[in-house]
This record gives sequence, structure tokens and C-alpha cells, in this order.
Amino acid sequence: MSIVVGDSYSTVLAKNVTYCGFFPNELGTEVSVIYLLHGRGGNAKSFLNQTTIERFIQGTSFIAFSVDVGNSYYANSDAFGDVLTFVSQEFPIMMQRIHPFNIKNEFIIGISMGGYGVLKLLEKYPDRYRGSAMLSPLLVMDTLVNHIPQTKKELGTVFQKEAWPNLVQSDLHHLGLETHLIHCCGKDDFMIEDSLDFSNKIGSFLPNYSFYVSEGEHNWDYWDGQLSQIINEFNQLIERRNN
Repeated sequence: MSIVVGDSYSTVLAKNVTYCGFFPNELGTEVSVIYLLHGRGGNAKSFLNQTTIERFIQGTSFIAFSVDVGNSYYANSDAFGDVLTFVSQEFPIMMQRIHPFNIKNEFIIGISMGGYGVLKLLEKYPDRYRGSAMLSPLLVMDTLVNHIPQTKKELGTVFQKEAWPNLVQSDLHHLGLETHLIHCCGKDDFMIEDSLDFSNKIGSFLPNYSFYVSEGEHNWDYWDGQLSQIINEFNQLIERRNN
């Protein structure tokens, strides 16, 4: 396993950004890429420092990239710049330029705030990603503020021109019928009620949606424990397409 931590200049954000790349040994001619979206307070090295993602993708055709976007909530905003545009458009091209591979499939995994990012990417590109996963996703901003009051000012700088998002109440029918979405949340997570409400709503019309609830809280111990299953399910999606 090769792990690279580097930085490159983003034209969209007008600054250098730090990224982390994971490359298993003995990759074939075609690979699938997983974009890892960190949570609030995280950075490009969160998955490197807090999970064993490298163990789960070793021996597979997956490579993975994460990038530092701060507490931007993966939104285009005056405070952080066009982060959603950067993550969805410029960053994949940047990684392909620096680490050229023949990429066959794209996947995304988001933790907490990154789970919100996953849904925004699926909204923007409903048919682009072969598979997606969100762990303890941030779905209702009021829930975050009630649990961490200091985020109220933070959210105000990002979403100053609109009401705070509530994805449980949003119209999600834009998601394509072929969208494969894995959703995990711990029983003791402070966001569990939002996840249950979201599951009841989206499960009624999205056929390729899986929701898993198990013992766990809103922390890396729980998230790392779910990654193996998610990678296995992503592998199955690739095998199904190849057959």
C-alpha cells in the first residue's frame, strides 16, 4: 500500500489544497476511485489517521482520495469559495493529472458533514457515481446546532443567503433510480432520529438504498467499523456490472 499526502493549487478555490491518496499494491489496468469526504473539524488526513481504510482496499481495484475543505459543508459559499464545484469537478481532474489511472468507476463515502456532501453530489450528478455511502450524515442543521451551539455562527457564514438545509424535508426525487446509496448510523448517535426519518422517506422510492443501524455513537470507532462492509458492497456493485 502506497499512501501519498500532497498539495496542489486549486484554481476554483484560488489556494493550495492538501489531499491524501491511497494506492493498493499490484493494481490492474483499470481502477475504481473512492472519494472520501471528511466531517466537520476534519481534514485531508482524517481517514488516514482515524481509520484503517488502507486495509480494506488492499487487494482490491480501489484507489481512494480525500481532500481538505475545512468546515465548508461542501457548499459553494462566499466564506469558503465554490467548494462543491471544486470537489465535484476540479479535484477529480487534479488527481487524474497528478496520479494518472484508467478509472472505470467513481464512488463516494462521506462522514457526518461529509454525508451532507454526498447527498449534494448525488443531487448534482444523480447518475455519475457507481455507489455512494454516508455514515452518520448531517441531514438537519438545527440538530447540529442544538448539540454543538457554536456551530450556529459557523453555519451562518456558509448558508447566509438561504435557510439552513434540512434534507429530511427536501424533495429527493431527483436521485436517479440507479443511485446506490448506503446509509449507516449508530443507535446512540445524536443524529439517529434524523437518519430514521430520512430512511423512512427515501426508502419509499429509492430501490437501491440500504440503511444500517447498529451499536455506535458519532465517532471514528463506529465509522471505521462500517467501512469494511461498505467496501465489500462497492466490490459487489463492480462485479455485478462486469457480469
